[in-house]
Amino acid sequence: MTKMCLATVLVSCLAVSSGLSLQYSDLSTQAQALVPNAGMASIVLTNGIALKGLVDTQTEQRITVRVMKPGIRMPMPKTILKKDIKSMQLDVTPAFAATLLSLGNDKDKLYTLDEYKKYLVVIAEFLDKCKGGAECNAIAQIQSEFTVAQGRLGKGMERVESIGWLPPVTASATNYSLLTTKINAEKKSPGFSTNKNMQSDCERLSDKRREIARNLPALMTARLPILLDENRLPKPLDEKKKFFEEPVNEITAFLHFWIDQVLVNEGGDAAEAFKKMDFDYILRMEDQIMDAYGKAGLGAEKPANAPQEENMVFVPGGYFLMGRKGAGPKDDDFPMQIVYVSPFLIDKYEVSNAAYRKFVEEMKKNPRSDVEHPDSSPLKQHDASGWKEQSLAGAKQPVVGVDWFDAYAYAKWLGKRLPTEAEWERAARGADGRIYPWGSDKDPGSCIVNCEAGRRFAAQEMDKQNPPKAPPAQSDFGCSCVKEMDLPPPQATVLQETTWDVDKDLPDQALQAKKSGNFEWDKALGSPYGVMNMAGNAAEWVCDFYDPHYYGRSPVENPQGPETGKSHVFRGGSYLSDPSQLAVCWRGFSLSSQPRQSRETGYTYSHPAVGIRCAKSIALVAQHMDGDKKTEASVNSQN
Repeated sequence: MTKMCLATVLVSCLAVSSGLSLQYSDLSTQAQALVPNAGMASIVLTNGIALKGLVDTQTEQRITVRVMKPGIRMPMPKTILKKDIKSMQLDVTPAFAATLLSLGNDKDKLYTLDEYKKYLVVIAEFLDKCKGGAECNAIAQIQSEFTVAQGRLGKGMERVESIGWLPPVTASATNYSLLTTKINAEKKSPGFSTNKNMQSDCERLSDKRREIARNLPALMTARLPILLDENRLPKPLDEKKKFFEEPVNEITAFLHFWIDQVLVNEGGDAAEAFKKMDFDYILRMEDQIMDAYGKAGLGAEKPANAPQEENMVFVPGGYFLMGRKGAGPKDDDFPMQIVYVSPFLIDKYEVSNAAYRKFVEEMKKNPRSDVEHPDSSPLKQHDASGWKEQSLAGAKQPVVGVDWFDAYAYAKWLGKRLPTEAEWERAARGADGRIYPWGSDKDPGSCIVNCEAGRRFAAQEMDKQNPPKAPPAQSDFGCSCVKEMDLPPPQATVLQETTWDVDKDLPDQALQAKKSGNFEWDKALGSPYGVMNMAGNAAEWVCDFYDPHYYGRSPVENPQGPETGKSHVFRGGSYLSDPSQLAVCWRGFSLSSQPRQSRETGYTYSHPAVGIRCAKSIALVAQHMDGDKKTEASVNSQN
């Protein structure tokens, strides 16, 4: 701080000295090291003139004082010979106050942890020795700010320019982004292509940015064990959940930073750069967080007061891994990331034709515009295309061939809504990161699920346990003297390419075969929460717009999908799907090729295949369910 600055601050600190007077010798060693050996001097000259002002400089022969005069805003310097001074008292109280105020005036100034500790000791000394001084309130405010800053620094947080305090990984990513902005602005400056100084400055900023990227993995590696230290884990359930917010936010910031910044700015071709990186490094850290989360007893708990509704399943809120582990930048389920969803209810069964017919009939009798989406066509026809095919039109079969607007209106008509992608995947995947709703150990070609491969497996199992019989031997003319004809082998069972009833996990042929007796099925598994047919049978609309790159920028908590898009997402695959489309992370969408038709169809492979499963928000504030989040767990108003 310059002398002029100190003098300026001292002008506002003169009132402190009223009734208070500290000599330099009254200060502690730490305060003396901080406060200049000068203060407000009260001088009486040998000629009787009294002066009061700030000591600027002094030698053995003379002293320079900035004299305070009525009506003069800034003190005027005056040099006085010491031989002309009769008496002088030096009060360092204003200088003490001014020094401390100057520490807090620069809001962008960053101090080290040791500096904050040192300054807080001296501030406490001032507030103790200068009680009642005019600047005490302002200095007490600085004490409070420095205490907060010391605590945040002690936790490893950093303050970023004008943004504020951030955890270290987030701070590094933010600093990287700020440097990128500066670099881009520099390159757009007039004359950049010929100005060597500007180019050199830009290269310096690029090196600094690259250094952040290089150091960030080591920073994240060192920080994660601290964040997950079991000794820091609180016992109350709601505090446990809050405990995991910081590591989740840090790894998400690290993930998004790497995708949005490093791959773009450092790699050239993002796909090629990705191949050269150990991206599993990030996934391994996500696994560490989720392992610690599970060991803390979180993510799968069902409270005793969980709401119940007929034919709906309660899905507990919590963190889970969303996306696909082996995905790359060109895949729409990249990257795998930790997501939080609030607790919700979801239909146990897909919506049946019978249930959907009631909606259509009611809408034809009494059209309700209040349940239609604002973008839907006026007087929209809600009939399902699947009803045109007898094999898909059974009362208990899932409705298929409905577009997204049909699904939206039906759900709202029931007082429900469509699930978000995150909710759907949470309900299908659970808390253990499984690949399919039934687990990860069996693919759809080795268990009973309604897709082509699953039906083939089911048929083979039926034939193993109840082998088909060959027709009886017969001759050409029914005469035993004629050589018997060669008989064809027994016909293998073929299951029909159609949907199964929503409340069944086997086709009718298999159910009939079970009645025959010696039949033991490997039990077909639903989702972890008992939701049926979340893979195969009918695909299911969710509320989110489709964007293949959304995961790379989606928020951690209750992601709602992009704000706009050309199509919405459907999940779960269908009776027509190949095995890869039955994974819990698979995302589908369909667009009409006819401009005058709805922009979305309920078709895949040119056949009706997409249906509906509804969800319901839980308007319930419950510590046991949602930790410290004291807000209604309602999401997706779908307005």
